[in-house]
Amino acid sequence: MQRVLESTSSVVRLELSDGVGCSTDDEFEMDVLPLLSKDLQSFVAVNASFTSRSVTALVERCGRTLQQVRFIDCRQLDVQAVKAVGRHCPRLRSVAFVYHGDVGDKATGRSAGNGSEWWSRTDSQVVAALVNVAGAAELNSVSFVGFQSVCDIEVTYLADCYCATLRRVDLSSCRSLTDSALGALAERCLNRLRELAFAATRVTDAGVAALVAGCPRLQRIDLADCSALTDAAAQSLASCCSKLERVSLKRCHQLTSAALDALVRHCPQIQTLDLSGTSVDVVTPLVLGLARLHQLVLDDCTSLVSPPPDVASAGIAAIRDYYVDYNPSCRFLHLSCDTGVNNAIEVNNVIVLLHQISSAYILHTVIIKIC
Repeated sequence: MQRVLESTSSVVRLELSDGVGCSTDDEFEMDVLPLLSKDLQSFVAVNASFTSRSVTALVERCGRTLQQVRFIDCRQLDVQAVKAVGRHCPRLRSVAFVYHGDVGDKATGRSAGNGSEWWSRTDSQVVAALVNVAGAAELNSVSFVGFQSVCDIEVTYLADCYCATLRRVDLSSCRSLTDSALGALAERCLNRLRELAFAATRVTDAGVAALVAGCPRLQRIDLADCSALTDAAAQSLASCCSKLERVSLKRCHQLTSAALDALVRHCPQIQTLDLSGTSVDVVTPLVLGLARLHQLVLDDCTSLVSPPPDVASAGIAAIRDYYVDYNPSCRFLHLSCDTGVNNAIEVNNVIVLLHQISSAYILHTVIIKIC
């Protein structure tokens, strides 16, 4: 590590992982920090064992140019690290403090989440610590993952301060968050958010409906492990966010095939869709018409009947083969349009879907029935 840094005239990006160069404060401050230039723009540390002292030393030296900092499973940090980053990094665009569910002290064998770690405490107030001292006027990506202290009020505060610039927010496993947090982001970051992760939070269908009403340009969303969500949440996403590319609703056990059908019908740009651990029982043949879909995850869908679980677990290519080669009846397509004020819109959607499907597969028979 030291030889590599010494041979590089100007380090712009640096990632330290698994204790290399960051096992202690002394190692980092003596072997790494003196070799960093003041042109450093991105710093990432994974499983580092240094403390907030080293983070403070880093940003005091390189903070004027740092645009991205990411600390992933760095167990010895505390809220002072967040304050130091906010205070000394005026050009900061992306900040992440991430703690996964299996984080613990590997050296002592101590388990994660016992309440003593700073991310498990309810009084850390990490978002407020960043916002209160941050000199960054254009922060566009914020990730605080696994923090039990992050609450709806802090999210509202974050959205108030960075409503004009926020594009990506990841607050997964912040288990105190509710629909109020989604509502605050939707109201204040109107039409600006592109990526959102609220996995393993307490949000409901109502919160998702409020979110998409204010942020219809979402391209990526992760709501995995949100046990209160039903098909209504997926239908809200599908009806309002037609530009969705990546969606994760895994282990939302109340979701059924209706959720999959809604997303497939209304999100033609979707590339990856994870519905593993849900109650999906049938995969609509309309997935054949999604040219960009390259990953459909249906692992642990115990209710799955068609295609068979072994086919579904093999991926989207196997699902396509199943419907096209082994189930020729899928080439007989019967589409029904409901009556009402949206009848013309429904027919237009059918025509679009037919165009998508026929561009890749031959349909022998098509029936459009207006009821």
